[in-house]
Amino acid sequence: MNSMKELIDTVVNEVADLKILIMNGEQIDLEGRQNRDCYPVGYVRHTDNEMHLGNDIWLPVHLYDTAVVSCKTASKFVKYMAIAIFGIRTLKDSSISGKVSNRNIKSKPNEIPRPPLDSKKIGAIKKILRFWMLSINKTEEECDLQEIRVSKYIASKIYDLRIDQTEKKQHKKRSHKGKGPLNSSLPKQGISAHNEPPETPEAAHERQEEAGGFQYDDEELHKADSDISQHLDTSEEEEAKKSNSSFEDFPM
Repeated sequence: MNSMKELIDTVVNEVADLKILIMNGEQIDLEGRQNRDCYPVGYVRHTDNEMHLGNDIWLPVHLYDTAVVSCKTASKFVKYMAIAIFGIRTLKDSSISGKVSNRNIKSKPNEIPRPPLDSKKIGAIKKILRFWMLSINKTEEECDLQEIRVSKYIASKIYDLRIDQTEKKQHKKRSHKGKGPLNSSLPKQGISAHNEPPETPEAAHERQEEAGGFQYDDEELHKADSDISQHLDTSEEEEAKKSNSSFEDFPM
């Protein structure tokens, strides 16, 4: 009788110990999952039709699909994703490093540094960029080169968003200065008003990229930007309810 009681006590104690081990194991597994991506980049969550960009950052699938159709270069893909993930307001009010640029240290000594963008989201942009490039048969080496440029592409978009519209008009006016009836026929002769060869489309694109500007590839990309804005407005409303509140672009 006593031996039976001892056996029962032993079994009960071992079951209790086993329960503790299981609970500890579940806790360790949970912590492990929290420290890594639970889903691969490109995974589509069908419950809400959103795609995993990496680093637990999600985006509606139709916005990614629009980027695939509309963006012909790595730089435009990155800029599109930056708008979709951060939003125009956040981009304009932030910077990549959180420090005053070298250009403005002397010209604007009293400038207050803007807060840095979330590095986790920038990392997600890098991951989805690689995913997209590999899907269009780009090499790992090409992915590496373009990934290095991600911060520069985002900074370029930020610069463009901060340019005042009047400044853009003045720049456009200066660029057309001197083009009158007298020299309107010069491009047809293969020379410019300054006796220089006319600017090629490739050179114009490179100059525009260096200036930090952003031009739409076509009307479809313009629609895509509007689509992103609507998505961001909806997201902001949902958050308010919850809280009651140089490598050149590769050719396509």
